[in-house]
Amino acid sequence: MIGVNSILKIAYIVAEKLDKEHGVSKKILNQINFWKNEGHEVILFYFSNEFISPLFKKVKIEHIKYSTRLDFIFSNKGKKIVEDYNPDIVYFRYYLFTLSFYKILKHNKSVIEINSNDIEESRISYPYLSRLYLLCTRDLLLKQADGFITVTRELKSLVENYSSKISTIANGINEPFKEKKIMEKNEELHAIFIGSPNQKWHGIDKLIDLANHIPNCTFHIIGINNMDNPPNNFIQYGYMSQEEYLPILSKCNVGIGTLALHRKNMEEASPLKVREYLKNGLPIIIGYVDSDFAESTYPFILKLPNTDNNVSENINVIRNFILNSKDMKITKEEIECIFNENKEVKRLEFFENIIRQGKR
Repeated sequence: MIGVNSILKIAYIVAEKLDKEHGVSKKILNQINFWKNEGHEVILFYFSNEFISPLFKKVKIEHIKYSTRLDFIFSNKGKKIVEDYNPDIVYFRYYLFTLSFYKILKHNKSVIEINSNDIEESRISYPYLSRLYLLCTRDLLLKQADGFITVTRELKSLVENYSSKISTIANGINEPFKEKKIMEKNEELHAIFIGSPNQKWHGIDKLIDLANHIPNCTFHIIGINNMDNPPNNFIQYGYMSQEEYLPILSKCNVGIGTLALHRKNMEEASPLKVREYLKNGLPIIIGYVDSDFAESTYPFILKLPNTDNNVSENINVIRNFILNSKDMKITKEEIECIFNENKEVKRLEFFENIIRQGKR
């Protein structure tokens, strides 16, 4: 039996693309690095035909590729590779059902990380057959887990029927905190949004409307460049690495988070991009309850209603917030809750509890 503070062998299973330096890649890398620094052994089992970003060059990786989609679903080769590693705990970033994932979770002590409401997200972003497949198979997968970690309290309701062992750990970010200098009154106004294409809940259409109403502010859109005929003060950069977009972020007054979470019938989130804004000293504009600041009334957080017209009905409020942001100063103590150390200690303690209680 593994005791508290024992050295763990952790199998981290991911099927999402890790080919670029995006928020998910950085989150996974930061988790692995923290666990390794605590003395644990970690292997990343990467189920994908895509190459993996050089970001992971110091991580031990088992890259499981497949010849066809059916091979991905029905092959047992991933299960055998994980079995040979004989981990103490499997940490699975939730994905669609495959036979390998099912058997890995069934035969190992396992924790599934839940990052979104897959039922609602599939409703607005999946092809019909993919959504049907998800709805028909998700129970088979979720029933095999010994515990769950959700990134918001709201998501716990998705998995409460499968296990009573649930911990909520909001997304976090690594230090250091970078205090932002107070800007001069006559400096230009800049706002930044970091996101991904084709995610309707980002609310990019609302951002375009906002840019039209606040022409004296330049809106820098990182990760997206597929919006047609945007206003002149709406600059799309497409994908950029952190090294490429940090100079843009450093000249901005505010960071903008998700503005249309209502399109997924969700109220709460903990986006990585918002943590990056805060880490760099930027006040934020959001349209949801942030898991780390649910009860906070900090002046550097403008929380809009989570409604379809939250931007159009608050143009003046948003304009004034951006203007006043020049005088706002964020301290590290105020945002201590977003940093990874305490979150990852909590995650490791949860792993140890699952291991002690044994496979159900």
